Amino acid sequence: MRTFTMVARASALVNGKIADESAVIYSLVAEDYNTVALGAKDIAKQIAKKEIEVTNLGVEGGKLVATNGAMDKYPLLDIATGKYVGKPTAIILNRVEVNDRLLGYTVFCADGVIRELVLPKAIEVYNTVGIANGKIRHTSEGDIISSIKGNYPLRVLEIKNVESKEFTLNTTFITEAVGTKAGKITYVGVIINCSNAADMAKMFDSLKEDNKRVRAAVKLLGASDEVANKLKIERAIGTGMYVVIPLQSYGNLMCDKNSKVAFPMGELLLSGIDYSNGSIEESLVKVSPDFKLTKAKDGNDMTKSIIKDLIETVVPKLQEKGIEVSK
Repeated sequence: MRTFTMVARASALVNGKIADESAVIYSLVAEDYNTVALGAKDIAKQIAKKEIEVTNLGVEGGKLVATNGAMDKYPLLDIATGKYVGKPTAIILNRVEVNDRLLGYTVFCADGVIRELVLPKAIEVYNTVGIANGKIRHTSEGDIISSIKGNYPLRVLEIKNVESKEFTLNTTFITEAVGTKAGKITYVGVIINCSNAADMAKMFDSLKEDNKRVRAAVKLLGASDEVANKLKIERAIGTGMYVVIPLQSYGNLMCDKNSKVAFPMGELLLSGIDYSNGSIEESLVKVSPDFKLTKAKDGNDMTKSIIKDLIETVVPKLQEKGIEVSK
């Protein structure tokens, strides 16, 4: 029987409340850090049949309930907006011991990345963003974080030793921008969904640095702080991450043998932006999964030229890779 820990919920909301508890989607992380998203009914059935165990979920009266901390302490994403309600908390996945001495924990952090944290750092996380399935316990050797109910499972696998698994580049837009200063930048908006959370942990730092470079570059070209801030890295639904990264970095990910490419909005937007006149000129073309092109907006000659170049250089590479189509 496989053991999981629930790390996030996603639901349609009405007036800020979950519209239908039975329709909530739960994101689960296994002992080997593989991830899965399941509906409440499916999880309840599998728990009842003893097909799976979830460290912080159980079944009462046929309904799914939280068993380690209150359900409303766990991160909740509004499906309509793609945003989390309030500030997400962290969740402890397992504890790390050596010679029966507690050293720390593997934590699914509030930013959506799993990390191995020594005890003092984990307590710092508890005191800043909170840990949904943990409480401070005072011991003769100092404070530790204790499971609210029962015990955390022991770590069976270090993040660094996890073999890379499949991940999907859910690509929403590709933009090339020019502006008031010489130079240009081409960047890609993508939601990265990893089938194993350890893969996101390994790539997160480089993604974060890539994202900083994009935001700094567009500001140099003349974009406002507001525009640049909209490109910030964000935790997405479940265990996904929304990032805006340079085209070259995206290309490196696309070349990875474990990667797939999808258009989650049903189409990809190609965009050419010119900030040089103190205003935003933009041309847009929509690309379908079968690579039909539809003009959506005409800007100036510069942005139309950018679109032409993107069609000639980027689209063939996407065609070569192939696009995953939802069934």
